[in-house]
Amino acid sequence: MAKVGEILRVLRIKRGYSQAQLADLTGLKRSAISNYEQGIREPDLDTVELFADFFDVSVADLLGRDERDYNRRLHENISSIEHYDKYDDTDKLLHENHSEIMQIRESIRRTPELREIYSLTSKATPDKMRQIRDFVRFVTKGDDDDDTNTP
Repeated sequence: MAKVGEILRVLRIKRGYSQAQLADLTGLKRSAISNYEQGIREPDLDTVELFADFFDVSVADLLGRDERDYNRRLHENISSIEHYDKYDDTDKLLHENHSEIMQIRESIRRTPELREIYSLTSKATPDKMRQIRDFVRFVTKGDDDDDTNTP
């Protein structure tokens, strides 16, 4: 949140306030304003909201966030939540798929290549996981036909 202090200082100076005046108008101490601006301390959420309201800017603006970047991340998070929202009861889902989950777990445990793939993909975004899935489908397409021809 180091940007908050820099942005706070710019807003204060642009509006023509001294640190003491801003402190008086917001009910904060001048030393707190100074510490925020110098990056010595970071304001808590309530104080960030106080500054945003006082200067009539959004919290995102005060935090130095790009609106498009924020909207993109928000959309990704909502999509991820919607994906998991399909399952009203995670315990029920796990119970219904217990034997398949145990088979997958055992396959990963026994196969070094699957362990490596699991490790590499465990932190992938949902979009990356779809790309990986599509790639694996492409690479393995026709493998079932090849198995039937093997003596």
